[in-house]
Amino acid sequence: MRDFRTLLKRIELENKSDEESEAFIDIFNKYRSFEHIKVDRYILSVQGNEGTYSKPRLTLDAFAYTQFEIAVLNHNDLMDIRHHMHFKDLKICKYHDGFIAGYVPIKVIQELFERLLKLDRKSKIKRIL
Repeated sequence: MRDFRTLLKRIELENKSDEESEAFIDIFNKYRSFEHIKVDRYILSVQGNEGTYSKPRLTLDAFAYTQFEIAVLNHNDLMDIRHHMHFKDLKICKYHDGFIAGYVPIKVIQELFERLLKLDRKSKIKRIL
């Protein structure tokens, strides 16, 4: 099965203008985000940086983390997956507070990702902003 981390791509700062200060660029890099992963009607947001509930709480390559902060969206609406029939049996529910799940281990996210792929009959994977 494909490791979800291979789909995590850094959102890049578009064409820096002369007006942008170094401070803004430093903040952008410190709190950079990964592009979301779209599987059918679901969007999986997996984030790790200095401002998220991830381990370590640093801005690193996707494979450097042991835990991430995640959210699942359905048609662009945040989901409380604890009560969703397709997900309520998964370990992710233990970490979920209603919309955001913090400090979620890689194996637990992988289990959720595989369930999303199973639900998507066509298994089309896209990265989106």
